[in-house]
Amino acid sequence: AEPPFTDVQGVHADAVGRLAEAGIVDGRTGELFEPLANVRRDQLAAMMVRTYDAIADEPPVAADHGFIDLDGNVHSNAIARAVALDLVQGVTATTYEGRRPSTRGQTAMVVARLLQRLSADGLFGVTILSPGGYDARIGPLPDYLEAQVRQSTWRSGCPVAPSELALAEVVFADFDGVDRWGMLVVNGQHADDIARAFGDLYAQDFRIARIEPIERYGGDDDASMAANNTSAFNCRPVSGTSRFSQHSYGWAIDINPIENPYVRGSTVSPSAGRAYLDRGDVRPGMLVRPGPVEAFDDIGWGWGGDWNTLKDYQHVSLTGG
Repeated sequence: AEPPFTDVQGVHADAVGRLAEAGIVDGRTGELFEPLANVRRDQLAAMMVRTYDAIADEPPVAADHGFIDLDGNVHSNAIARAVALDLVQGVTATTYEGRRPSTRGQTAMVVARLLQRLSADGLFGVTILSPGGYDARIGPLPDYLEAQVRQSTWRSGCPVAPSELALAEVVFADFDGVDRWGMLVVNGQHADDIARAFGDLYAQDFRIARIEPIERYGGDDDASMAANNTSAFNCRPVSGTSRFSQHSYGWAIDINPIENPYVRGSTVSPSAGRAYLDRGDVRPGMLVRPGPVEAFDDIGWGWGGDWNTLKDYQHVSLTGG
């Protein structure tokens, strides 16, 4: 297709023209595309939503984003829909930082999420970019994630340094049975064992709602639990004490907090977990023994469901404490 912009020539001209014709990209002005400019996070979200809409061919559904830094941003509605479609997340739980450039790696990840979403919604005849069974990738924290860790979940005096943490990316089956990549910030010395345990969970067809670094929630444990998010590292004290929790060392994981709530007396956290207090009524996503807990038994970890004075059914950790 011939691009409608006077400043687009050469190898990218046909692609720009096709996307402009489909309404997926537009110019900085009526005639200028500015092909050498960086793509911002808000622009990327808008392009992905336009692509989804072009393929879905359905009226867009309104959504709320919850970010406090998007007043006046022309792409605010598109960002809300991109969040609802699980294509993008905020830099923190309350900020999106739309004007920040999107790196090549981040852009690739968002495109992959778009393809997976289109496949999950039945808009492709075959699964695109499916993990194809269990897989795991372990490596150091990317620069952007380390910056978020330092900002929201780590402070001077924590028992591990950010350099001792690792990013464990693991495949999991969500509650719709769709394979997805999850991200866990963990202690690097135990990342291989953690990846093996999640492989065992996958083999048992154990379902997980989501696996995102708690930094996406600003380090807010309550917000992460309310979102039914499975997370690991968070340098914080044990509730009601000044002692570092096992999460502070990166060797504890909270799995499906709603299906596996923290219970002490009349306290149930998160509150939606009250629907799962009957542990004999086993439903998808619940940690029980015999069953999914054995994946962590096999790597020598303990389970909060075995505790006597309280029950923390979501909690698995190296020491069991």
